[in-house]
Amino acid sequence: MFSKNPFALEMLRRGGFKMADRKLTKNDLIESVYLKTKVDKQCVQLVVDSIFEQLKISLQSGKKIELRGFGTFE
Repeated sequence: MFSKNPFALEMLRRGGFKMADRKLTKNDLIESVYLKTKVDKQCVQLVVDSIFEQLKISLQSGKKIELRGFGTFE
């Protein structure tokens, strides 16, 4: 099944998300991973939700998050 999200389709066609385009939402991220991997979209959503939940828990508990090549959050 192919997405009907025109932004996600354009993002896939161009090979990635460009910050100048607009903000990146969690749904955009899920759609992008789904289109690139063809993994069941519900599984992708579960993984993305789990990652964000763990990031939130870590920040709330005062932990520093370091994602090499992406950024550091405190």
